[in-house]
Amino acid sequence: MIWILIFLCFVILIAAALYSRIYVTFNYSYTREKHILSVTIAIYKLKVFRKQINLSEELNDSLNNKQQPDFGSFQEKLKSIFQQLKSLNDAANQVLGYLQIQQLNWHTNGGTGDAASTGIASGGVWMIKGIITGVLAEKMMMKCKPGLTVQPHFQLLFFQTKIDCIVSFRLGQTIYALFKVMRKNNLKEKAYI
Repeated sequence: MIWILIFLCFVILIAAALYSRIYVTFNYSYTREKHILSVTIAIYKLKVFRKQINLSEELNDSLNNKQQPDFGSFQEKLKSIFQQLKSLNDAANQVLGYLQIQQLNWHTNGGTGDAASTGIASGGVWMIKGIITGVLAEKMMMKCKPGLTVQPHFQLLFFQTKIDCIVSFRLGQTIYALFKVMRKNNLKEKAYI
């Protein structure tokens, strides 16, 4: 009798875990001095993971360790990258369909020091933000109105941006989507063999 009760509790816990909604919060801040990404994962409003990454240090390390580019094999590398991106696109569409954007705020301040070029650059930033937001709204479920701002400073020369985004997903749906992607990739590999 006790084993049945333990088994039933175990099944209920697994069902609750698969049905639970997981919230991932991304905070990204870029200024001239710092380049920081902060990621927080919460389940049932309890924060279970928090990581802050100083990307300026990571970027400096990768630039210092970078090898000289080999232009002879550039075309082959480019073809390989495009093939990988093509195969990842289907997988990303499967998984992204189950994600919900709960909050998206993206604030940008900056200037080029010249009023005319600052105006042109501000328009370009608006265009890039609009394209990225449109792609996100097409691929994911947008549950909020994005807060996008561009604040031009016509006499100053600087750039800074801050992105706050909360994405949520159900664990069971995401596992199901990943299994579908893996199954589809296995079928493709068998077809090529």
